[in-house]
Amino acid sequence: MTKTDYSDKTEDLFNRWKRERPEYQTNGSSFLRDGIPDYELWSVAKPKIMFLLKEAIRDDGWEPVMGIIDFQSSFAINLARWHQVLKLLLIDCSNVPTLSQIDKTLRFPIRDLALVEVKKATQGLSKSEYADIMAFAERDKDYLEEQINIIQPEVIVCCGDVTYDAYWKHLWGRCDEDSVSLSKHNTSKYDADKHGEIIVINSYHPSTPGRDEEMYSRLCETVRDGRLFKHFNWANR
Repeated sequence: MTKTDYSDKTEDLFNRWKRERPEYQTNGSSFLRDGIPDYELWSVAKPKIMFLLKEAIRDDGWEPVMGIIDFQSSFAINLARWHQVLKLLLIDCSNVPTLSQIDKTLRFPIRDLALVEVKKATQGLSKSEYADIMAFAERDKDYLEEQINIIQPEVIVCCGDVTYDAYWKHLWGRCDEDSVSLSKHNTSKYDADKHGEIIVINSYHPSTPGRDEEMYSRLCETVRDGRLFKHFNWANR
């Protein structure tokens, strides 16, 4: 796929989505633009990492399609850390950098990733309930599935249980013949699944307070101990 192909397909998808959901653009709400900030960078990224998120507040003008533009919030810095360490673990999953080591390598803006929100309507809420996010996932499952198919990620990090549940309960069913668990849930690791040629990892939300090091360590241990990348053809190219 070329940059033009991606842009055309995404624009067509969003136009159809907005026509079908006019209520996402009324009463102070607006339709959120997300996806890949820079397709040329994405096309050469190894691995291609997408973060599945709940919703964006957008009270400062930021939209996910801009990428990670600074490290002024725990949300941004944790996404940056996870994105960076996954790239390093693909090269050598036995060599896990510490949190302080990874922080020294971070540079912004980060645009060789994809950020996708389950809830495309920005309603000015600081937080939505689990049931609300799941309702958006069920209502828009066909559009969300199409968006992910256009993006073609190799790794999807589900940021919070609600996004992991939305992925499996509404976008794709657990009975999908192309899905298999890659790890057993315990106190030190995240759930991880093989969905076709995609790694799906369930993590905490990056804004979860007081758990930066725990979240980072769990992600690293999940990849290292499960040797996740060895299950995928693209990891060996």
